[in-house]
Amino acid sequence: MIEKTEKEKVMVDSCVFLRILLDEAGTDKCQEELERIKEENKQMCVTLGIIYEIIKGLEEDIEKEVNTLNPIINQKREKIRRERLFDHLGTLRKLTQEGSILFLEDGKNPKETWEKCMTHLRIGGKNRGGWDRLHLAIAISNSCSEFITVDGSIKNEERNISSLSNNLLKVILIK
Repeated sequence: MIEKTEKEKVMVDSCVFLRILLDEAGTDKCQEELERIKEENKQMCVTLGIIYEIIKGLEEDIEKEVNTLNPIINQKREKIRRERLFDHLGTLRKLTQEGSILFLEDGKNPKETWEKCMTHLRIGGKNRGGWDRLHLAIAISNSCSEFITVDGSIKNEERNISSLSNNLLKVILIK
């Protein structure tokens, strides 16, 4: 019987996808990093929370764009909003096509890992930090080897993240 080996898992943060989808500075480097994952035959992973953050970020960007429109074309706002979101979600699907969604419950010691991340990691302040800690807990409990982000505050906590993951999770910061 042939033993099936599991691909190395790499968690990709929402900010990486948003940088690509919104065509922000550094898009090329983010796309290169996603290509590296594919070329190295690693499994790209996200969480439902990351998908939520991406959709929320897209909606905020679309809302800014729609609010700059001339009030005379107000009737078209909803149609423009829907079309832009639909386009972005199609691109997101292509970016994540070979990926998988990880859940906290799927990993080893998930509640304990999440509690440790909430207690020991100082990331993003009161409003944002909870999501980042949850994503890191899921990455750790699912034995991901890398966490890819453009968020410097996560990279700054790499020593604590490494300790919580028994030196298994490496933070990759895209600059």
